[in-house]
Amino acid sequence: MIRLLALISTAAAFTPWARNDSAAYVFRGHVDGVLEKRRRKLDALRRKGGDALIRDAVGRGLHWNALGVAFPRESRDEVFAKFAQTVVAHQPVDRAMLRHDAGRLDATGASIIDDWGLSFENVTRISLKAHAALGREAAARRQNVTTGVVEATLLPGDVAAWLAAPRLRAALDAYLGAEAYVRTKIAALRLTNRLKAPYSGAEPNLLGYPSGFWHHDRCGKRVKAFLFLHDVKADGRPTLIAEASHRTHYYEYKDLLQSRFSDSYVEENYAVTALTGPRGGGFLFDTNTIHRGRANGKRSRTVIIADFMDTRKLDTFKKLRYRGPCGQHRTVKMGGEDWEESLRSRKAPS
Repeated sequence: MIRLLALISTAAAFTPWARNDSAAYVFRGHVDGVLEKRRRKLDALRRKGGDALIRDAVGRGLHWNALGVAFPRESRDEVFAKFAQTVVAHQPVDRAMLRHDAGRLDATGASIIDDWGLSFENVTRISLKAHAALGREAAARRQNVTTGVVEATLLPGDVAAWLAAPRLRAALDAYLGAEAYVRTKIAALRLTNRLKAPYSGAEPNLLGYPSGFWHHDRCGKRVKAFLFLHDVKADGRPTLIAEASHRTHYYEYKDLLQSRFSDSYVEENYAVTALTGPRGGGFLFDTNTIHRGRANGKRSRTVIIADFMDTRKLDTFKKLRYRGPCGQHRTVKMGGEDWEESLRSRKAPS
């Protein structure tokens, strides 16, 4: 369970940057200056009469910690929207997150699927396609092999049986809205026994395996689905999540360094769950959840990954020219029809 600070209904209670919260972040030196700017903005807001706005939000159950704010479930009224836009969402991208991100996946931010409903033969067929693509990628990019991470883009036809699985479609329809989302990525991912923990010494950096740091994907609400090509156990480099952190509106989305959080902070403030399961199963989760790939382990892990995003939100990001990790890949409507190809065919003369 998330352990955000419980608030009392006074304006003075909202002091998220009164102390040095940079210890919650991997890149502390970078964040120190940012926090000081936030403190000054909050002080200026209060001097201009913003205490009433803060009191209203706090009185309705606003929570916060060093990483962001969280609103009560099913609470999207004008008080919270005004608070967020005035106090924590100063940039267009931040406001787009608030506008598009409503319902949230499950209480934890993830759902483990024991069986996607694929036959043994279908999983084997997908596995062969994945291993062939990963082999070609490893041969072309030797540096990926040395870091212990290999990722290869797949075609929709390579995993068609999984994409058409009723359980996957039903989960996406329920969370993102029926036919209201696009698939932005399909890939095979392999974490090998060469993988090392991300560098987190005196001068941390994003070389090696940056997904090994606790982080969110800077996309707000977005679904990533996994298909296990073999049994994945706790010692097999599973994905870890900080439960219920998906309900957080983070103080910053555009800055990559502010999306990486320290092990000690996450483990002290959230319940951590490993997403494991049998071959043919997997999981899906909201990538606004704080998560990481476990770098250490006794076994390699090979999985299929597919990303899905709300169509309107993706369009908003394109208008704002916001990339991050969202929507960088060719978008395809669910149902197999190529979005771009479909548009071209409608414009073609008859």
